[in-house]
Amino acid sequence: MSVYGSRRSRDRIAHVVLAVTALACGRRDASRSIDAPPAAVVRPDAPPVDAAPPEVDAAPEPVPVVTTMVAAGNSTCIVMSDLTVRCWGANSHGQLGDGTTADRATPVTPVIRAVKDLQLADSTACALLDDGSVACWGRIGWHGRAEDILRPTGVGGVIGVTQIFVLAGRACARLATGSLVCWGNVDARGHFAAGATNRAPTAVVGLDHIAGLRAEGAFSDDGRMWTWPRSGVPKRLDVAGVQEIGTREGTLCGRLQNGRVICAASERCGARPVPAAVAPPARPGKPKSKVTAAKAKSAAKPPNPTALAKPDTAAEPIDAVAFPTARKLAFDIGFCVVTSTNKLQCGDGCAQLDPSKLDRVDTVVGRCVVLKSGTVTCFDDGTSVTAPGVTRAGLLAAGRAHACAMVEGRIVCWGADDHHQLGDFAITR
Repeated sequence: MSVYGSRRSRDRIAHVVLAVTALACGRRDASRSIDAPPAAVVRPDAPPVDAAPPEVDAAPEPVPVVTTMVAAGNSTCIVMSDLTVRCWGANSHGQLGDGTTADRATPVTPVIRAVKDLQLADSTACALLDDGSVACWGRIGWHGRAEDILRPTGVGGVIGVTQIFVLAGRACARLATGSLVCWGNVDARGHFAAGATNRAPTAVVGLDHIAGLRAEGAFSDDGRMWTWPRSGVPKRLDVAGVQEIGTREGTLCGRLQNGRVICAASERCGARPVPAAVAPPARPGKPKSKVTAAKAKSAAKPPNPTALAKPDTAAEPIDAVAFPTARKLAFDIGFCVVTSTNKLQCGDGCAQLDPSKLDRVDTVVGRCVVLKSGTVTCFDDGTSVTAPGVTRAGLLAAGRAHACAMVEGRIVCWGADDHHQLGDFAITR
């Protein structure tokens, strides 16, 4: 073999080896780029990639607290921060909402949620829910139902409600439109007529934009005020600027924006004086004509009560009550007000005033008063009793003969306990 041939063979072999090597390397590179992920860069202090993530402690559910407390008759209910309800005390008409008529010392939880407002009146309970609907239970009927309602039951057709008013045996709702709807013991026009019972929700004729409602009357956002007799037909009173109403001994009264107290005219304080019109004196030396004499005689007559114009065109008269400037009515205690100087001032509702009963009054709830010191004094037929052991009282509710308050995060109750109205929180029996 020649040297050339030997070298040529060696070059051909080397070329084949290089080609095979290149082909093999190319396949390895392609395999790495298509099928295999690139190697991860791991720090020396990093946890293993297959280690479970660390456990995170879930935030504990907040404990519900009391936001609203209401009482009526011998029953008490509270609304919690989770918008649920607890009730205890008398339950003869199902007003506790637990499906029974058994009195309860331990609070029960009616099956109702999303409660924005809750009101009680005697044995009637209603709640305003966060969707603008209303549920009622206890001694109230509608759609022809006369029996007691033992569990919260939705009032059909009543929606878009912004405010509720609950009275014994009846309830009303103010709608977003400003109109008023009532059910229970109302008549076909929604009025509180004597003897009306078990009426379905009915639009009230003659009332709108109501801000406060009692069994004897109502007042509106713009300060108008109405009362009604046994017929239930609203009669507007001749007054403006009403901020609050109260009733005592069947008399409806209102506190005006300037602190003056007025009442619907009645004979309770005696007949109202009616000023007689005085005819103008005749000119000297000129005798009265027959026409002038007739006019003077007619003007001197007192107005005929039966000749009053209709309520829609003329307002009913009012009486003023002899009180100092008031910032709050306290008619559940008596004919009493809280004055602008924070005194509880009472009288006979006509002209006589008694010495001040209390000073440094903060708020009034029913027949109980919270003083600036946080102590509570309740009244029963004019006799005052200071709640034992109650200091720094917060929420307060007063029933017929018992009361309950929030004191430093706990509920305390005092007074009568014949229907377990003191619950498990009693501080005195």
